[in-house]
Amino acid sequence: MDFDSSGTIKKLALIVFTRLRSIKNGDESDLQSVVNETIEFSVNNSIPPEVLLEGFNIYLSNNIFSAAFIYADAAAGMSTGKIKSIAHCNAGVASYRMGLTDEAEKQYELALVSDPDDAMTHSNYGILLEEIGRNEDAEEHFRLAKAHRKADTN
Repeated sequence: MDFDSSGTIKKLALIVFTRLRSIKNGDESDLQSVVNETIEFSVNNSIPPEVLLEGFNIYLSNNIFSAAFIYADAAAGMSTGKIKSIAHCNAGVASYRMGLTDEAEKQYELALVSDPDDAMTHSNYGILLEEIGRNEDAEEHFRLAKAHRKADTN
């Protein structure tokens, strides 16, 4: 994250991790309050959503799924279009990895509102739906993922 020359990103990380330590058992309402604080801090300090998505990638790759979720959901809350879709899909991935299947489903649905043709979101959503036993819905999302992947390569 080369955005930060004044320690702003480090301050945000300190806020996020301090708040995460106070949350019991990944309570979704508490996570949302941290997302809201992250959005407020980011807007007030001119941190763009793309930088938050870089943070998502760092935390996800280090298996810090709650922080990855917060950064992705905050990025979604601050953006539009393709970036919003990517951010919601990323928040879905982090939610899924935290075992929050309802939140993951919500995030994938929001991603598809922003970009109904996103193959990655359809694929991830299909995996989630298959895992929770909604096989027909999963098959439809896998079919859509394959169709959109083919369209992207043409």
